[in-house]
Amino acid sequence: MKFHQTSFSLTLFLTWFGLGKLPKMPGTWGSLGALPLIWLLHDSLPLSITVIIGLFVLSWIAIAFYIKDTKIQDPQEIVIDEVIGQWIALLGAPQSVGWFTVGFILFRFFDIVKPFPVSWADNLKGSLPVQSLGILLDDLLAGLMALGVLNILLYFLA
Repeated sequence: MKFHQTSFSLTLFLTWFGLGKLPKMPGTWGSLGALPLIWLLHDSLPLSITVIIGLFVLSWIAIAFYIKDTKIQDPQEIVIDEVIGQWIALLGAPQSVGWFTVGFILFRFFDIVKPFPVSWADNLKGSLPVQSLGILLDDLLAGLMALGVLNILLYFLA
């Protein structure tokens, strides 16, 4: 096993407290791990959006450092992108286990199936900043698609 200089705290952040290091389905674990904090932040939409934007910018930089250090082009253990996408999917959703479950399923669906433009973003290649953006952008778009479908469901069912 090769030693990487990436700091423990950076790895802990990018793997969302180690969930991305689990052997099977790291994206699903990362999405599940996102739920407790968004549940706590849910009462304040401005705070939720601010946290999402801050995490996005911080993650964009951190992922570039991680890729540079590990030389892995698309590190599967990085799940902070799933955390951000999952939080986007749940913006404005009613704070209930049922609606959070629907939002979770919708986000995972769009993240796994990768319809356009998610598939486009997932294939961004180039410099480190572009690669890092691509890792984040596909989940951001999957989160926005899930958010849109969730809001349509809320309109017709709630």
